[in-house]
Amino acid sequence: MNTNGNTRVPRVDVFGNDNGYLLLVDLPGIDKSAIDLKVDDGVLSLLTEQPTETDADEQPAYLRHEHWPSNVARRFRVPDDIDADAISATSTNGVLHITLPKLAKVQPKQISVQVS
Repeated sequence: MNTNGNTRVPRVDVFGNDNGYLLLVDLPGIDKSAIDLKVDDGVLSLLTEQPTETDADEQPAYLRHEHWPSNVARRFRVPDDIDADAISATSTNGVLHITLPKLAKVQPKQISVQVS
């Protein structure tokens, strides 16, 4: 995961076919309740906020501290052929799966020829 100040840029794999697109976003250790995913004006935005530690008295003393709270941000331009109302997301084992289905009128359709 790349960093930009206090904001991390997650790695993303993008797949596409005739039915739509699938984005696989690496978000290890991020609770799904911290994920803010929305589409607005043709842009899909993924933002998270990691809480900072609040009470040092309840935490054991660090011997080594390498995990720093940071936010995650990533934005994608959504193609015009996407059905924004049908975008869905699931989180499994630290990977966010975002499905962007194409509009029905854009998808190829096989037309069968009837014999009369």
